[in-house]
Amino acid sequence: MTNDMSQFAMLKLKSKGYVTYDDNNHGRFLGRRDIRTKLSTIIKDVLYVQGVKHNLLNISQPCDKGNKVKFESKNYKIYNEDTCMAIFTGKKFKNIYLLNIHHNTSMNECLISKDDES
Repeated sequence: MTNDMSQFAMLKLKSKGYVTYDDNNHGRFLGRRDIRTKLSTIIKDVLYVQGVKHNLLNISQPCDKGNKVKFESKNYKIYNEDTCMAIFTGKKFKNIYLLNIHHNTSMNECLISKDDES
């Protein structure tokens, strides 16, 4: 779930109902779409929910796709079991494991530029 519409490349808004939070407040469910992270990892069926204060990920979703999750006292890692490559990493803050899909410090980007030679 996210309240950040910029996460979606394309989203058709539809009023579908409400999500109830643990404090009995409600957020309106306005759409559902896949999002792609900066590193091209796709998270499917993300709900766009008005009023949700944090991005929330159901941990069963990456596990259902054949990934493994390792939780430790101060951080966690979601990785592909076949390649042993980290897909997401995050830190623990109080009792919440945070996921930042914009910037993943455990992954390095490799960019190359080469002039065409005639």
